[in-house]
Amino acid sequence: MTQSGLPWRVEASLRGIKDCKIGLGVRAARLALQDNVVWSKAFNGSKSIPEYLTPFFEEVWATFGLNRPKEAQDHLIRDFGG
Repeated sequence: MTQSGLPWRVEASLRGIKDCKIGLGVRAARLALQDNVVWSKAFNGSKSIPEYLTPFFEEVWATFGLNRPKEAQDHLIRDFGG
């Protein structure tokens, strides 16, 4: 570990989402194909927050049987910098 306390172990999850809907803008909403999305990874500070979180959000969209739209990444970069 470095002086700043890195690396961190980050876990993100969505639970109980089966049959919930996801959509963005005017795109048709789709139902979740699974009940849970669980993601865990070490963060060492070498990537921006949006780069680091991208795989989690891609996995969330995949759970709905969709590719994550570029606009979703644009929102992430806008909201967290990057």
